[in-house]
Amino acid sequence: MANLFRHGDYSQVIHLKKGSEKAFDYLFRKYSYKVYLNSCELNLDHAEAEEVVQEVFLQIWKNRANLNANRSFKGYIQKVSKSIIIKKIRAKVYQTAYEKYALNHFPSSTNQTEDYLIFSDLEAISRKYLEQLPKKQKQVFMMKVQENRTLDEIAKTLQVSKRTVENHLYRACKSLRSKIAAT
Repeated sequence: MANLFRHGDYSQVIHLKKGSEKAFDYLFRKYSYKVYLNSCELNLDHAEAEEVVQEVFLQIWKNRANLNANRSFKGYIQKVSKSIIIKKIRAKVYQTAYEKYALNHFPSSTNQTEDYLIFSDLEAISRKYLEQLPKKQKQVFMMKVQENRTLDEIAKTLQVSKRTVENHLYRACKSLRSKIAAT
């Protein structure tokens, strides 16, 4: 009986790999609510859980050509959603920790507008320097930081060795650090 369900996903994954929107829609309808529930069970609110669903399926769509139809699609969904949920929870923890730190270490009369402007300037500078990175370094950096991919996943997607990915990431981080520190 498990093979029947696996076979249904198998054929849909095959079609998805070829770019079928119908197959994508089928898999989205089948698994999106489960991803949503898993997100809620891990204390993400409604909006965050919906973001997780969107990010999971956006990542699946972007990486559809690399899907392996012989592997469990349900397992793949769980792996991708777990990674994104952890990233969201980590961001919430950091935000909470920063807020507690800020309350204890900064005067309550700080100028929020000034803080916002400083943050916006720093973000713009970071974006500017990120755009100046060589294409491969930027691509690897974005896949690692924004998409929260592992080095192995990046290597497989870009069809390069893991060591090459490590080198690109190291050089990108080193370059960004030195340029931002000099600003």
